[in-house]
Amino acid sequence: MLDVYCRSQMPFTEAVIDEALRILTLLPLLVHKTLQDVELGGHWIPKDTPVSLCTTVLSQIRLVNV
Repeated sequence: MLDVYCRSQMPFTEAVIDEALRILTLLPLLVHKTLQDVELGGHWIPKDTPVSLCTTVLSQIRLVNV
């Protein structure tokens, strides 16, 4: 039976899953609201402002040591 602990023993399966998720984005855009006033990258964002996150761009970025 396969479980989450088997992942370390299946590097090629893990690579195929990672590549499929990188290429085929299921949700291209996520929209959330800010819960409080925040400053992000030098920009002031008031509470309850809709903020969009483009998951297609994020899936193209390889994170190191994650």
